Amino acid sequence: MPHSGNRLDLIGEDDKFFNLHLLMAFNFILNLAGRISLVQ
Repeated sequence: MPHSGNRLDLIGEDDKFFNLHLLMAFNFILNLAGRISLVQ
């Protein structure tokens, strides 16, 4: 039983990691779009 619990914890950590990267990528794209619209 504890083994499956550990696996669930690992999945949760992966989700946090994935969400962090998603946020960073989204932020980067917004920043890029803002710069492009400022230049034009």
